Amino acid sequence: ITQKLAFSTPAKNLFVTLCREMNVATPHNVPRAVKTRFYSALESMVAAVRCEEAIKKWQGRREVNWPQANKLSDEDFALFRALIGPLQPAKDFILRFSVTGAPLIAEVIPVIDRFSKMLDKSLFDPKTVPALHNALLRGWKLFQKYYGLTDESLFYRAAI
Repeated sequence: ITQKLAFSTPAKNLFVTLCREMNVATPHNVPRAVKTRFYSALESMVAAVRCEEAIKKWQGRREVNWPQANKLSDEDFALFRALIGPLQPAKDFILRFSVTGAPLIAEVIPVIDRFSKMLDKSLFDPKTVPALHNALLRGWKLFQKYYGLTDESLFYRAAI
């Protein structure tokens, strides 16, 4: 979707028209996910959910020439909505500390604890979609690996 919107002016114009007809909030775009910004995939999902009805209608239009195999389904949008919940706090935490420069350990520890609790809550929620559960479990294991190393740090012990 993002490539079609970026490189096909007629497809982009049709998408904007559909968004306006359906009173979709601006911007009428789905930004591309970029490897250098981890949260760009989150921004793409938020935009896709915001424009969900317009995207569904746009994919079905003949002039867009969208392959049936690549059409986003209701399940895809449900997964996007489920992923936004855990990814948004991660983005907020990382942006908070990357903007301030070098944060103090005493500032980071409470944030990491909150993030850990949020991950635990999402992992053990029976309503969590299986695909999301697997992704969260993988992220949780990686998080625990690096967070476990802090226990060995003298700076961490001094901050506690």
